[in-house]
Amino acid sequence: MTRLPKGGRVFRAFRESEKQSRTGASDCCVEPVRLGLSRLQGRVPVFREIMLTIACVSALTTNAAADPKGMPRSGPWVANYDRDACHLAAKFGAGDDEITLRFARYEPSDQFALTVYGKRLPVEGVWSEAEIDFGLAAKPIKAFSLNGGAGDKKATIFSGQRIDGWKPKLWNDPAPSITTEQEAKVTGVDIAFKVKRPTYRLRLEFGSLVRPLAQLRDCTTNLVKRWGYDPAVQATLSRKATPTAPPQSWVTNKDFPEGASRAGHIGTVQFRFDIGADARILGCYVLDRTDPDSFGDLSCRLLSSRARFHPALDAAGKPVRSYFVHKIAWM
Repeated sequence: MTRLPKGGRVFRAFRESEKQSRTGASDCCVEPVRLGLSRLQGRVPVFREIMLTIACVSALTTNAAADPKGMPRSGPWVANYDRDACHLAAKFGAGDDEITLRFARYEPSDQFALTVYGKRLPVEGVWSEAEIDFGLAAKPIKAFSLNGGAGDKKATIFSGQRIDGWKPKLWNDPAPSITTEQEAKVTGVDIAFKVKRPTYRLRLEFGSLVRPLAQLRDCTTNLVKRWGYDPAVQATLSRKATPTAPPQSWVTNKDFPEGASRAGHIGTVQFRFDIGADARILGCYVLDRTDPDSFGDLSCRLLSSRARFHPALDAAGKPVRSYFVHKIAWM
């Protein structure tokens, strides 16, 4: 996550990149799950509530043995092919202790947004701090999350996560690819929330991520196709559509809308640019957002007028039409 200039309000921008349910083998089930965030007391964002019709990932039969202090998965992985995003979710525990964990991707990538839902989560205010460990990094990764709520549950979203904990040193550092072997080694996640004593530790045991993440990849490939691109061409680009300057330079503190400031509104916007072979921005599309709607319109209007790109290059080095997915947070 990168920060924009200090002073006044602070913006944070960070890279992330038709509802379609699938039913597979006979042991697969389809069930509705309501996921989304709503307003808590204070200056907390309102996330749109959406009904996700979710097809479970078939052939995932065995949970990993739970750590004595861990919480085993209590239901199947469920995957949603939404119009603009791909979600993978599972439940852990039961009753007031139940936790829902959701992975979200908005493009083909090893990066994801990780949302944790639960009645007893120790999250208050706008932001929370935690350490996340999927077991691949040398040490737990420090992360900040945006808090909200879903019905009677609290919720917090960690954006820009990877199971290997890799973080760029510079805004345009190329990310290493995560292998299937690495995915197979991940059988759970530790999340230690930094709250007043004692630290709240959550251990979720979910088993191998190989098949669930393969389902997410299928979904993001379909996203690219739905946007009008050839997934094979986009997957073999020798260079992606790349900003000519850091994305945090596209907006300033003065851009925060006065009306939203007076009302105490904050929000995030996940968007996509379509980029022509001549590097021009052909369109801006909001993939996901918090309320109010004005942040989505404002983000596309400002960023479309200010962002500049180097064109994507295909495997032969020829400029081709492509896309760029990003998230901006108005705080």
